[in-house]
Amino acid sequence: MLFWTIYNLVVLAFAMAVCVEVPRAKTVPEIEPERARLHLAPGSEVSAWLVRLTQDEAWVRGGPDLVEGSQLTLDIDGIGTMPATVLRLRPRGAALAIRPDASQRNRIVVKLHTRAGRHGTTRLDVGGIISGFLRRMIRKTG
Repeated sequence: MLFWTIYNLVVLAFAMAVCVEVPRAKTVPEIEPERARLHLAPGSEVSAWLVRLTQDEAWVRGGPDLVEGSQLTLDIDGIGTMPATVLRLRPRGAALAIRPDASQRNRIVVKLHTRAGRHGTTRLDVGGIISGFLRRMIRKTG
């Protein structure tokens, strides 16, 4: 009888730990910075660092001097060449509004969500969940 009580408590504790979702610091999946090619005019190619990518925007650094509103094409390995418009310029880079077609949009989703250790993959740190839960509980009661 005591064995089954302890067994049920362990199973219940495990089920509770699985249900806890740890808050994410950022909502945009991160990518490893990689080189991308910008085509400002036909026949000209300049390389820049792609540091952030969503289905609608790309952030580049270290490329040429850009002007807000200018039209260009962005070539990303594994995704292809797509039209883009410079949205915002910041000291640390430029935001580009990209216009991928349907197949490029699918390749962007694959790039962002299917690499090991990225958002949407099966990786669980039970120890981190439990220690974070206990830390938050102690902080609220103290």
